[in-house]
Amino acid sequence: MAVPKVYRDFYEQKVFTFEDIIKKYKKDNAIKRFKNLLHYCKVNGYIYSVKRGIYYIIPQGFSKDNYIVDKYLIANKLTPAGILSYHSALELLGVAQSVFNNVFILTEERLSNFKFQEINYIGITGNVKFGYITAIRDGIPICVTDRERTLIDGIDKLKYVGGLEEYLKSIDAFPSVNFKKIMEYLKLYRKINLYSKVGFILSLFEKKWSFPEDIRKKLKSKITKKTYYLTETGKHGKFNKEWNIMVPENLQELIHLT
Repeated sequence: MAVPKVYRDFYEQKVFTFEDIIKKYKKDNAIKRFKNLLHYCKVNGYIYSVKRGIYYIIPQGFSKDNYIVDKYLIANKLTPAGILSYHSALELLGVAQSVFNNVFILTEERLSNFKFQEINYIGITGNVKFGYITAIRDGIPICVTDRERTLIDGIDKLKYVGGLEEYLKSIDAFPSVNFKKIMEYLKLYRKINLYSKVGFILSLFEKKWSFPEDIRKKLKSKITKKTYYLTETGKHGKFNKEWNIMVPENLQELIHLT
């Protein structure tokens, strides 16, 4: 028997949804037939399900037992407006110091967490209307947070980037950042503490990124008297007076910044 049409049509896409099938074949007015064809493809090893409504192509020469699907291509199909973020963004931007078995998807809709092929897919609710770029993964376009948003998101929620050390060592690989974007994005978060935290991060990399004095002044003008913390609970820290923030005592030694 010839290779099934669904298999041929979605082979290059690699991961697809039932909505993709409806969109592609809606003119055929034969959705029921394609449901039956999907079942045939699964039974005969052409495709397999990630979860209900999401499928992946099993390349020739592989079976579902020995083929590992690209985790980012799966994440890209979990929700229509999702954006790869936090540590997943660091990975896709090519700066992460470690590879995680967690994939973080920023979405405005609730996305239930699940596990597939030893990878945890974690939905995080947030604004998806700003701060992203399109990355190409195996020929497939994927939305991912840009450097500036990844920098802000990471310091806002360190648990999603692997902690302070992983975060700092990763963003140290950013050759530059756009300070205008950072200021624009901070307004959208509406979190006063981020002016303090981001200001500290930018000052930490001030030589590398040429931290402008006018941006420094704008950030400092937003700081309150409240002290914020980048130290772990119960750990001793060192107070940074400029940004009203407690940081680990051994920060410089820990991340070997120059």
